[in-house]
Amino acid sequence: MLNITYGHLKRYHYSALIPILLVISDFCIILFLIRQLGVQYLEDAQPERFLLLSVTIALCWTIACLLTGAYQISYLGMIRKIAFRSVVAGLVFYVLTYIIILQLSASYIHPAVLLGLCIMAIAAITFIRILMLRLYSVLRTTSVNRKNAIIIGNTARGKALSSYFLTNASPPQKYLGYFDDRIPSEIEDIPFYKGQLNDVKNFCLRNDVHEIYYALDTDKLFLKDLLQFTDDNFELIVS
Repeated sequence: MLNITYGHLKRYHYSALIPILLVISDFCIILFLIRQLGVQYLEDAQPERFLLLSVTIALCWTIACLLTGAYQISYLGMIRKIAFRSVVAGLVFYVLTYIIILQLSASYIHPAVLLGLCIMAIAAITFIRILMLRLYSVLRTTSVNRKNAIIIGNTARGKALSSYFLTNASPPQKYLGYFDDRIPSEIEDIPFYKGQLNDVKNFCLRNDVHEIYYALDTDKLFLKDLLQFTDDNFELIVS
């Protein structure tokens, strides 16, 4: 059956698994840093107690990120946003960890030691997230699953979609062009003009189109005909 989607293109930017992967990645990084620091404030702790406190500290980072929205996908698309959210999460982490460990442990955490852990966590996690962002961008661009996309209608919404495809460094769609019964009058539109509305079906079949972005304001008869034409091989997005 045809899948008609209403909404912004942003819903395709990130996989829903990314926040889960970040939680796991952050957890492992915090545990690694605690081990590398030698946990000076837990020198006398028994192995079982050390493990419990280490996991507790790692959970504090997860909670801090959840409280500050650091795992929200809307904050993961730009380096500046990643760095800012990591710093905010680090500040919350510092306060949260200091309070919780004082309640759970008889050992005293020296503020300088905890501050060192906090700074290292911010630096390491920010670096890893930026690296993951770059890797994701490369894989998304070169992936065999990248979808061929066309736009129907050179309207304001159609132009906005076209601008996104052309200016975004690595969209999950490969923009092939647009269709409209009106011949383009602006120079920048001419290279991407693929034909009139009656050329859409043949173009889709010849060029393995996966997604059709419908941006016409009118012409309900054409939309009805397009609905009958599309099947499991196409995804029609009505913007």
